[in-house]
Amino acid sequence: MALMEGERIFDVPVSHVAYCESYFPSSYQKIDILQEECAELIQALSKLKRYKDSRALQRVKEEVSHVLISSAVLARMLDISLDDIDKECLKKENKNLEG
Repeated sequence: MALMEGERIFDVPVSHVAYCESYFPSSYQKIDILQEECAELIQALSKLKRYKDSRALQRVKEEVSHVLISSAVLARMLDISLDDIDKECLKKENKNLEG
């Protein structure tokens, strides 16, 4: 899937996605990085709940951005489109409305 200049993936700039794709070339590395970023976000959220300060909030912002970039890289690798994401979001929304 070719990227066009200015295109955004999951609202993440292509330049960020391309950098991460090249920095972690293997599929397993891309999966590992996303897992690590998710774990770091969990830690940052725990600290935010505990301390509720601007430093903790800044760390959450940082980790959310890392998770988004890593997710975009993995989605491209697995050929997951925004339409696929939208469909899954709608399924979850409908499930929540039913429950």
